[in-house]
Amino acid sequence: MLKEVLDAALARKRLSVRSAAKEIGVAHTTLNRVLNGGPCDLDTVIKVAAWLNVRPAAILNVEGGSVDEIVELVPGLREVFTDARLLIEEGKAPATILDDVTAYARFKISEYRKDGKGS
Repeated sequence: MLKEVLDAALARKRLSVRSAAKEIGVAHTTLNRVLNGGPCDLDTVIKVAAWLNVRPAAILNVEGGSVDEIVELVPGLREVFTDARLLIEEGKAPATILDDVTAYARFKISEYRKDGKGS
C-alpha cells in the first residue's frame, strides 16, 4: 500500500520524486526504490506517514485498509465528512446529506465497474 499511497500523493501534489524526497527528508533513491515496489525501513515509513499526516499503520496495511484508513489517506474524503458533520451538528443540514454523498459515490463506483473509466 505504501507505493500506491506515495504515487497518489506525488500526483496530487504535483511533485517530482526528488522534490517529494526532499520534503519527506529521505534520499530520492530511497523514494524511487519504494515507488518501484522495493523495501524500505521503518524510519522511512515514519517519515512518509508524517509527510502525509497519517498514522504509519495506515500506509503499512497491504490488504487494502479499513474504511477509517482510506478516509485518513484521502484528504478530500476527510474534509467532506468533517464538513458534513459540522453542518449537521449546527442544524444547517439534515443528516440525509450523507445519503446524497453515498449515492454519488455508489454511482461513480458502478461507472468504474462498467467501463473501467468512471466516465
